[in-house]
Amino acid sequence: MTDIALDKKTAGFIKSFYLRFNLFTEGFSFFIVVPILLVYVWANIQLTPEQLVLFFKIVPPAFLFGIAFVLVNNLIVLWPILRYFKKFLAGKEVPDAEYFRIKKRFLRLPFIHAAGAFFRWLILLGNAILPFSLLSDATRPQIINMWMGAALCSVLGIASYFAITEIMVQNMISMGVFAKKIEGEKPPRVSLRMRLTVLTGSSVLLTVAVIVTFFFITVENNRIADTLMYVRIGIMIFLALVIGVFSPLLVIKTLRDKINIVVELLSKIGAGDLRSAAREVPIHDEISEIIFDVDDMKDKLRMSRDELMDLNINLEKKVAERTRELKAALEEIEAANNELEAMNDNLVRANRELEETERIRKKDLTLAATVQAAFLPGKAPVYDQYDIAYIYKPWAEVSGDFFDFYENNATLKGVGLFDVSGHGVSSGLLTLITKSIISRNFYSMIKDKIVTVMEHINNQLIEEIGQIDNYVTGILLRFTDDRFEYVNCAHPDIVFRSGSTGRVGMILEKPGERYRSFFLGVRDMQQSFPSLSVKLGSGDCLFLYTDCMIENENSGGQVFGETRIMESLRKAPEGDARSMLNHIINNFNEFHRGTEFKDDLTAILIKRR
Repeated sequence: MTDIALDKKTAGFIKSFYLRFNLFTEGFSFFIVVPILLVYVWANIQLTPEQLVLFFKIVPPAFLFGIAFVLVNNLIVLWPILRYFKKFLAGKEVPDAEYFRIKKRFLRLPFIHAAGAFFRWLILLGNAILPFSLLSDATRPQIINMWMGAALCSVLGIASYFAITEIMVQNMISMGVFAKKIEGEKPPRVSLRMRLTVLTGSSVLLTVAVIVTFFFITVENNRIADTLMYVRIGIMIFLALVIGVFSPLLVIKTLRDKINIVVELLSKIGAGDLRSAAREVPIHDEISEIIFDVDDMKDKLRMSRDELMDLNINLEKKVAERTRELKAALEEIEAANNELEAMNDNLVRANRELEETERIRKKDLTLAATVQAAFLPGKAPVYDQYDIAYIYKPWAEVSGDFFDFYENNATLKGVGLFDVSGHGVSSGLLTLITKSIISRNFYSMIKDKIVTVMEHINNQLIEEIGQIDNYVTGILLRFTDDRFEYVNCAHPDIVFRSGSTGRVGMILEKPGERYRSFFLGVRDMQQSFPSLSVKLGSGDCLFLYTDCMIENENSGGQVFGETRIMESLRKAPEGDARSMLNHIINNFNEFHRGTEFKDDLTAILIKRR
């Protein structure tokens, strides 16, 4: 029926329509018109005391009868509309034919109620006038005045009921109770001219009628009436009517002329004439302001229409120009697309070549890593006097770190940990060459001093790699009974932990002595290689590592460093070499959590049993 959402206030307003209808329309009559009527009776009819007592005996029952009569009459008139409101609030559908009849009746309610008011006033007031006329000694002027008062109330009821009912109908329509439009429906029409004419004419006639009746009863009761006086009164009534009606008609004529100017201008605008100007008005008021606004709207519409016409005239030219521009742009795009396709083909070929190169590189790295891993110890060796554990984590497929354990008859004779500078396949190949040279010289010169062994190793490395930019750092240990000899070639120092005291420190140079030398394999850095001899007791530990442990930074830009290495070794649990090494590496990994290593990591822990 309707799509609007009703709030509680609106729903209550619709439910109480019958009550409010009677309060506004009949309330106006009984609480405004009736007091006026009583004053009229007191002033014009001039009742005697006996007549006044009878009048107030007749009026109350007539008044109650009038209220009941009006309520029943209004209920009969509004009954179809009230039933529709009930269905509307319940959300029920109403057939179009019924809806159209009810809406038509609702729109005509001001006419129906106004016409009914005329006859109701005559009937209701006649209900009091007739008994009063029969039961009292009322004079002819009094009876004429009473019926004149009934006629005046009927006329006043027509004007007031029509205006009040129209306002109430408009309010209900604004609430959406009749939102659905039906084709062909037209509300009843009353012209503005007719309204103003009826209003002014009624006002003048009512005023003149009141005055005439007053004069009539006054002259009759005082017996001063004669033909000449009635002629004079008639002339005065005529002049009053002419003046009273003519003056408002001039105002109505002025309003109609200005309204006709608005209607005429709007009609021209509706017909497409946007160049004619509105007629000028001599006096400005609210209606003339409307004329000015409509005229301004017309000028704006004309400008918009002219712009649209100009656009329409030039549209073909602009479309042609735009088409040429788009065609040129399309040709440029096609040329660029062809160029991009050629570039894409080249990129595809280059990408395939890169993929093939990468595949070969990965294959070579995998092969190199496999070869390198085959040359390194697969697991920690087991000896009677030493417990050894190590970790080896290349940064890439091929590592620059390498290590070795030298033994004879299942006895540990030496340990080497070395680091070739750089990364990649070249460094990996150098590790194989360097490992082979060191291992060959260590075993072939087992009875020579370790510094002599290192000198031979360095000389051979210079012969093999002296022409390239790589170099080698490292540590070489030789074990004899309960002692070991130590040569350090520019490598991080060994960390030592005492098995008897638990103290941890670095194996450092003594004052006045030097045991660390420079890089291996560099021709311009040939020098002697000092050594250091250290005695090992039961439980003593040696920790060897590459520079990844002291140079790699965590997310905060900090390095693990030698101090943390010594602290971690000091707190390592008593046990085998593997558990102690795991403790150190776990601390190292925790310190670097969330960061990626950028170097090879190799560490060896040697514990004397």
